[in-house]
Amino acid sequence: LSWRCGERINFFERHRPHAVWMRAEEFQRVSLKIIAEALLLCTPAYMKKVSLPLCIADEPRIASFDFSKQVTVRVSLANPGAEDLANELANSFAGLTVSTAEE
Repeated sequence: LSWRCGERINFFERHRPHAVWMRAEEFQRVSLKIIAEALLLCTPAYMKKVSLPLCIADEPRIASFDFSKQVTVRVSLANPGAEDLANELANSFAGLTVSTAEE
């Protein structure tokens, strides 16, 4: 594709995530969105954008997830990155708090 379209269209760039195809339908959807985004970002309409908020019609949206009661995620400070990930989740979901194992 790079040869046919020239350097102007090259969605096989190293900074893009690899699209790995798996059997589970949920993972296939993620792969399809990665491929579609890479292709669309090479078109004149989207070339100046860095990313696109793509979604599949019937997939659950993160905004619709919620906990019915308060939930605490306990993380170990000995696990690098665990607290950052847990805090990111807590910022996305109402009713979720983070506590370190040392607290």
